[in-house]
Amino acid sequence: LLLHGRFGQETDRYWDAFLRQWEFIDRFQIDHRYGGWRARVTRDGTAAAGEGKGNAWTESYHQARSLFNVSQALKEANAKL
Repeated sequence: LLLHGRFGQETDRYWDAFLRQWEFIDRFQIDHRYGGWRARVTRDGTAAAGEGKGNAWTESYHQARSLFNVSQALKEANAKL
């Protein structure tokens, strides 16, 4: 998404990559039933062996901060339209 902000006027490739990444996250990493998301999954989307959904670092900071950054980048991209 950051690369789309930088090169979006020249190419759609980064926007398309962001959409594919978000689709994967939404489909396989976000736990829509119980909340939160899995920090690690395999390429096919199954939970990584021995991995819980989160830990003190990801739950209290990383997830919220990443979503805030995505929200800000989307607002900025929308303002350029």
